[in-house]
Amino acid sequence: MIGLQSLHIKPALLRKYGAIDSLNGYWNGLDDYTTGLNLLGDVASHGHRLKAMLGPLQNKALTIDIICGLHKAFGGAGEGAGQLKTQDNTLTFTHDGVQLGALDTAAPADVQPLLSKLLTWADEALLSDDYHPLLIIAVFSAIFLQIAPFASGNQRLVRFLMMLLMLKAGYRYAPFASLEDAFDAHAAHVYEALQAQQQSIEDGAPDWQAWLTCFADVLLAQIAPLKAQLQGQETSEQILATTDMPELSIKLLDVIRTHKRATMKELIAGTQGRRSTIKLRMQELVHDGLVKRHGAGRGVWYSLV
Repeated sequence: MIGLQSLHIKPALLRKYGAIDSLNGYWNGLDDYTTGLNLLGDVASHGHRLKAMLGPLQNKALTIDIICGLHKAFGGAGEGAGQLKTQDNTLTFTHDGVQLGALDTAAPADVQPLLSKLLTWADEALLSDDYHPLLIIAVFSAIFLQIAPFASGNQRLVRFLMMLLMLKAGYRYAPFASLEDAFDAHAAHVYEALQAQQQSIEDGAPDWQAWLTCFADVLLAQIAPLKAQLQGQETSEQILATTDMPELSIKLLDVIRTHKRATMKELIAGTQGRRSTIKLRMQELVHDGLVKRHGAGRGVWYSLV
């Protein structure tokens, strides 16, 4: 693919991708060997639904028909959804309602051959060991946006394609964190990096550094909320693995961690435990110095120490 033969990966970029791989390894370990991901609530529910939608495509080669189907499902609206563009367009970038700029895109007559070549390259590259999979997905995303094969919805669609490619490459956390929020937070950076990369191609000296760094920053922003939630989850898993604490006590700690403060009603709802047993477990947690009891009678609530 354009310019990758001379690509030089700088240490700072390797560290960013290493941090992403570290989160992915931990996530996959929880997914494989524990029930930890089930404790993530709405995040898990949304991620499982999205993964179920994209999962059937994981082992299929990317084709233009698949791309058009995904555009109709995720990226398009109204007339023309799922159909390649027939008129020239530009790719406009906005943030908070303010237009940042626009990029030129491929002519309609060039879309099908360019897109076909890109899809074939992505499939073959992910099966080889020539490049790190995140580099492949970064390059795919940039070129897809510069082709902009549809009249609208290209930026929305590329986020779903990124998730699909990441699932193909073994990044199972991808559907569980918002790429939309991450791209929005880096909107100006994304536009400037893509603009610089496009200009370098036009100048005959393709330079991927700015875009690869930007792409890594977007993925780091994507995983930040997951890391925050998994920090609490990690504590629970470590307690469960290294002590003889009852499983109900672990669940009670997770409910308190989620709510910051929890009443008996919330503890019962969050664990589905019996009131009498929960009262006993809570007494033990207070005695062990893990939980603090506040108030009295019906007004009692608990917090972590």
